[in-house]
Amino acid sequence: MKAKYRPVNRRAGPIVCICLLSVLLAWPAKSIAHDEWFRGLDLEPALGEASLVLAGRVVDVSRTGITVGGKGERTLLQFKFVPVLTLKGVFSRESLSLTSDDIGIQGFSDAAPLEPGQLRLLILGRSSQGYAIQRQSSSLEQAVPLLRDSNDGLIETVKVLLAVNASRERPGKVVLLLEGLRKQRGPAVIPLLAALERRSLLAVQTSGVMEAIAPHLSDPSPAVREQAARTLHSLLQDDYLEQPKLREGAVKALAASLEMADSNFAPRVAAFETLGAAAARALENKSAKAQLELDAPATFAEQAARLHAIGQLGMRGQEGAVRALLKQLPLDAPPTIQRAAEWALAHLDPMAGVKDVTLRTKEKYDTALTVVTEINVLGDLPPADAVPALLDVSKFTLDHTERPVRRSPTPGWSRHLRACSSLASRTSGGQRSKR
Repeated sequence: MKAKYRPVNRRAGPIVCICLLSVLLAWPAKSIAHDEWFRGLDLEPALGEASLVLAGRVVDVSRTGITVGGKGERTLLQFKFVPVLTLKGVFSRESLSLTSDDIGIQGFSDAAPLEPGQLRLLILGRSSQGYAIQRQSSSLEQAVPLLRDSNDGLIETVKVLLAVNASRERPGKVVLLLEGLRKQRGPAVIPLLAALERRSLLAVQTSGVMEAIAPHLSDPSPAVREQAARTLHSLLQDDYLEQPKLREGAVKALAASLEMADSNFAPRVAAFETLGAAAARALENKSAKAQLELDAPATFAEQAARLHAIGQLGMRGQEGAVRALLKQLPLDAPPTIQRAAEWALAHLDPMAGVKDVTLRTKEKYDTALTVVTEINVLGDLPPADAVPALLDVSKFTLDHTERPVRRSPTPGWSRHLRACSSLASRTSGGQRSKR
């Protein structure tokens, strides 16, 4: 296959960045991603530690001014909830009163307020003074999720997770999660997918796991598709049996997910990363292979994920395209895209790839730019390929931001560093030049 990217001179790099930046700046100011408060919602840890879990309706909100330090003032909010449904624990009173300190509202300055009439999910633990939300979340919406009504899908999700927590058999926990994923749709499946991801080694050996996850890869919500792809990524990584049926189903579902175009690139990034974990099966699917070979997407994150997948899959015929892209990338381009291009090229063509990465390292060093990204890429390669390049890098005078990377950036770095030290001790070129 011919390279998709045409080589250009170094001065074309800034033009590429300006074009991409203009696309990003022209994007709608408020995308669906900002409205999806449930993105990354993980309820299982909090539910396991909770003493009381209930759906409560806000019936009253009051404010009390408090003088602090003799002259400062702060407002303490008090919320009165009427229990609608108790899911865990026992609560026999007619109402439950919690302050803004109990809920932790002061940590969320831009959060939507709790208002009378709202139905909220309360996951409470014991404190020295009574009940409080002890496990902090990324937002108020995730700390006390807003429920549509008593039949909200999140309530069913909580019931499944509580049953998982109560089950003593590990295979039984996975079965419960898969049953929940088959029945649920929409945002309520995100906590179930997160819980399944923790049990990926056991889940990947359970019958019907792909059938339970696949529908969520085509969900209208970008957050759901992203979490489904990340869960599937963990399963594929732990699939040491390399099950053909599982991988074929995964690639087919991922290809369908990538065909869903919207302004949110996060699920596409996750899908490309997961395609790389599917190994050779990804190249056997025409639709998935076509997605990997499309023209450059509009974001650096998506391009980086695709490049990493190309390198991980060893897509022959793409070496020229990746090399052309790397050459036109400015030396100060975002580290994510630089690392992905360098990593992919080094895996597609180790000999030439290491040479190009080493040359780029020297170019960045000469212009006083950090070489952390290149050191990490070389540290990921097999010693036979990386040691000569690392020996060259060891002659540089690295600054304080690069030295920690040389100590322990990657699992194989210590082995490479010992090899470099051994070689350096037997050569006369061990002296480092000064910048």
